[in-house]
Amino acid sequence: MVIQKPFYLYLFLALFFFSCASGGKKERNQLRSLIKTSQFDEAIKVIENSKVYKEKDNKLLFLMEKGLLLHSAGKYYQSSKILEEARELGRKLYTTSISNKVQKMIANDNYDIYYGERYEISLIHFYQALNHLLIANQGFYEAHTVSEGKDGVRNIPKRVLTASEIRTRQMSARAEVLAWDSFLKDLKSSRSGASVFKNDLLAKVFGAYIHEMIGTPTDLQIALQLYKDCHTLLIRNYGAYKSFNTLYQKYNENYKKFPKLGERNVQAQFINETGYAKNLKNYLNERIVDLSLSIRPRSLNKIKKRYSISEDIIKSAKANRNANVTILFQNGVIPLKVAQKEYFGLGKAAKDNAAAQIGAAVLTVFAAKQLGLLPPPRSYRPAGAYLGLRVAEVAVTNAAISFELPKIQNHGVDSVNHVVVKNAEGKVVATRPLSLVAPLGDIAEQAVAENAASLYGRVGARLAVKHVAAIAAAYATYKLMSKNKNNAFFARQAAVFQYIATAKGIEASERADTRYWSTLPSDVWMGKLKLPEGKYQVFIKSHHSGAQKETHIGPLEVAKETKSTLVNFRSLN
Repeated sequence: MVIQKPFYLYLFLALFFFSCASGGKKERNQLRSLIKTSQFDEAIKVIENSKVYKEKDNKLLFLMEKGLLLHSAGKYYQSSKILEEARELGRKLYTTSISNKVQKMIANDNYDIYYGERYEISLIHFYQALNHLLIANQGFYEAHTVSEGKDGVRNIPKRVLTASEIRTRQMSARAEVLAWDSFLKDLKSSRSGASVFKNDLLAKVFGAYIHEMIGTPTDLQIALQLYKDCHTLLIRNYGAYKSFNTLYQKYNENYKKFPKLGERNVQAQFINETGYAKNLKNYLNERIVDLSLSIRPRSLNKIKKRYSISEDIIKSAKANRNANVTILFQNGVIPLKVAQKEYFGLGKAAKDNAAAQIGAAVLTVFAAKQLGLLPPPRSYRPAGAYLGLRVAEVAVTNAAISFELPKIQNHGVDSVNHVVVKNAEGKVVATRPLSLVAPLGDIAEQAVAENAASLYGRVGARLAVKHVAAIAAAYATYKLMSKNKNNAFFARQAAVFQYIATAKGIEASERADTRYWSTLPSDVWMGKLKLPEGKYQVFIKSHHSGAQKETHIGPLEVAKETKSTLVNFRSLN
């Protein structure tokens, strides 16, 4: 039997790219296990000692993971330093021309420098702004160590901030929100006409909170406009996500038609609001009413009509005027990013190159009967199609090859959350619903599916050509050995072995890139309430699949002069 030269090449590529594209899977699993038990320092050691995370191509990933781990550990000052570096690198990579990407010089479309998903770059801004606020809230920089020289370490003691420094941190949060908005404007202009992540509801809602907290007349006007913008965003962008719209597939499939239809028709034909969407709109409307009463009281009737605000919402908004406590609830851990098997037909490739001399029909029959290459399951839908995203080529009705593309194992948001406040005697003094402002599982799922859909046709076509060459080589071996009729069985076995060996090398050279920011929460919630001066205990009450759980966040002291305080909590269970 003649083993074709490409076999050795694919075997080499298999060993190289397997370590690249799927590298870090072990570490990611360790990270996720450790953070679920709040072992943040141990998780940091994992990435600091990992060869994969130390690779130059994974620098952004390392910074994002470490920055969030430090944040989750309550080390906000250290986190801000790391995320500052991540933000600068992320923006630099974002503006890098595609023509300069390393992937154009290598065989594997799935492996490259980790540039970060657009939603990940956006979230760097969120956590950096949040770090500034939490540093201001606690009023100090935590004790930490810094490296000096090759092996030297210097201990930096805790430092209490002055009132001026605290205000500087608050203004830094505001500046971060403005930088965040600038990034999103660039993103929006570059992704016009596609139902993909190009704006961030979290930036609007959290940004509005920060402007409210700063409290100048200009900032209050900005906050009011941001809350109004959220209504538009829910129609123009967030109808793509299952947490907000039961018709999300239909929405994605028809997105390019929307500019001609207008918002009212889009809302009527392609959006069926979920309970999460309705609850969020109630929250937005309460904030709009509250701010309008403060800065534009005469506009209330107009606003009521424009946003269909009910009397109950107006009553609730008035009862909670000038709410002084904001709850930020980061829930769970973002779903896993995994390798998903995809299929691509051999039809077109079987007519080209190595197959031309043999004949497409002969080669296709040989591939099916002798090598066992069959069409995919009838239920198969290619990358991104299940979300309503368009896929360039779906030529999988005949003999097909399989390969991997990344996918987020998203199960959707399925909990309802409230904040419960109790006084020193344990009596409930306030209960308010929390609103879903960032379904990160949905956002990640669509972002990864979008990339997979764009890769599907290109990767599938390229691999089909390689597989056809391997099939042609196996066919040549089969024909040579089967000249002697007594060797028919061995001829088939030799051909199958030769093809499988080569195919394994091809497959391994195109492993799905499952790198991602794996320690993010699954979803983010916000809510506001008004509390008088006093000492309280704060809880999150969650309803999940018929079960109810109450989680203690911690104590809260509201001083007489408290105008705005932020309670940040992450649940990892």
